[in-house]
Amino acid sequence: MGHNIVTKQETEIGSMLALHQEIERLRRDHQPMPDRAMDALGDAAAVLRSAIIDAPVTCEADVASKFRLVAALIEHESGEFSDEYCAAAGAFSDLAAFRNEEWKQDIGSSHPNYAAHVQQ
Repeated sequence: MGHNIVTKQETEIGSMLALHQEIERLRRDHQPMPDRAMDALGDAAAVLRSAIIDAPVTCEADVASKFRLVAALIEHESGEFSDEYCAAAGAFSDLAAFRNEEWKQDIGSSHPNYAAHVQQ
């Protein structure tokens, strides 16, 4: 979970999430499909999930995109994903770090609620 915080410019997280959603739609809407093709799409989606989870956040939109990924994993029709917990934990960690850093820049001290949850 990278924390390059508070530049206010959205990173590629939103674009990666949109591509992930499109790949999942393709997998769902174009069945039956040869196993190798389905596996390739699944692998691509997994790479995107990992990249989203590990990407540093720079603004609220990035944090929100990470939570959208979590929601998509939770409600996916195939059930539990192995990276569901990591996505959720990472999103919360990134939110805490983002808000704490934002508070430090605005107020000059750590956030009273989020500072305790920032992983060093």
